[in-house]
Amino acid sequence: MTAATIFADASYDDRNKAAGWAAWIKADGRASAMASGAFKALPSTSSDAELLAVANAVHSANRLGMIDDGAEILLQSDSVHALAIVLWAIPGSIERPHENSATIFPYNKPKLKDDARKAVEVIRAIVSARRLKVACRHVRGHTEGAGRQYVNRAVDAAARKAMGQAKTSRAPE
Repeated sequence: MTAATIFADASYDDRNKAAGWAAWIKADGRASAMASGAFKALPSTSSDAELLAVANAVHSANRLGMIDDGAEILLQSDSVHALAIVLWAIPGSIERPHENSATIFPYNKPKLKDDARKAVEVIRAIVSARRLKVACRHVRGHTEGAGRQYVNRAVDAAARKAMGQAKTSRAPE
């Protein structure tokens, strides 16, 4: 069985009405890939932005041919909230803790706003269509170090850059 690791992050600025997302994707036997962009519409909250970033990351991995049918994907994010929603929304999904991770407590019945519902729909559709197995792992944000921390910082920087582009590209009010 093939496996893929996906790191996702969002950058959210409510004051300037801009947000961006980014993902790093690595699959067995394939070179890693980065994907990022500005959100077309400002998510309701920073937590929703993080969940939308996970959905965009899964969509990008699928679109780029980085996940095979039946593969296991390991979703890593610095948002415990987004990962808890994934654990709730995807039947059979599991937490795969790491010694430096925070524990993810899945929700029983979260109240999802429109943005979060759309994100969950995207993730569910791809997981179902591709028969994916999903594992979630928290990665501490803004932490020094190599490996996971290095990748998370790179994804964070790409999300910030995408948010910055959203700020400069929007029309003056």
